[in-house]
Amino acid sequence: MDILKKEYYFLSEKEQCEILVFALNNIWKNETLVMNIDQAKIEVAERLKDTLNETDEIILEGFMRFRMKDFLSHWREILIASIDHYLLEQEYKEFINILKYFVEIRKPKIKTIHITIGHDGSFIILDDLLKVVNDDVLVKNSKEKNMTLTKEDILLSMLISIAPKKIIVHNAEKIEDKLLIDTIKRIFIDKVLFTNDII
Repeated sequence: MDILKKEYYFLSEKEQCEILVFALNNIWKNETLVMNIDQAKIEVAERLKDTLNETDEIILEGFMRFRMKDFLSHWREILIASIDHYLLEQEYKEFINILKYFVEIRKPKIKTIHITIGHDGSFIILDDLLKVVNDDVLVKNSKEKNMTLTKEDILLSMLISIAPKKIIVHNAEKIEDKLLIDTIKRIFIDKVLFTNDII
């Protein structure tokens, strides 16, 4: 909390709370910790006992700073990672909102788009009449600008450019990239239908 208040004061109280909860979850549930939570409790108890053997009173701030330095360092790492994750998530949400707005104001070039997966794992995009839709311009432009577009980038760009009223994703279980599925759902919301039908 101290780090958040002092170093990330520009974040709202709500944002700080969300990050704190996320960080605490990572601390309690993190399987990569050197010791699990039960071992950590025993370790802290031992350190408290050692301190009480040396003195009659404990100044919590001093105990934390000197006897819990390794814990604090590890917690700080988790907090920084949690902040990075939170800020990236916020940027992703803003990006999705911009794309949603862009799709909403565009006139659909094709009413219904069918997406299916080819034998090589590539996406095949079909129109209302089940004719293949290619975006050679997009691929050509990306090559001219020395951009490396993945098949997922091309699919998403095409869907946003076409802005269809309805998207039917066939053999949905074959799509390995779950983030892509999530992104399509977030941008097109109720316009997306997933089916295991093969076309």
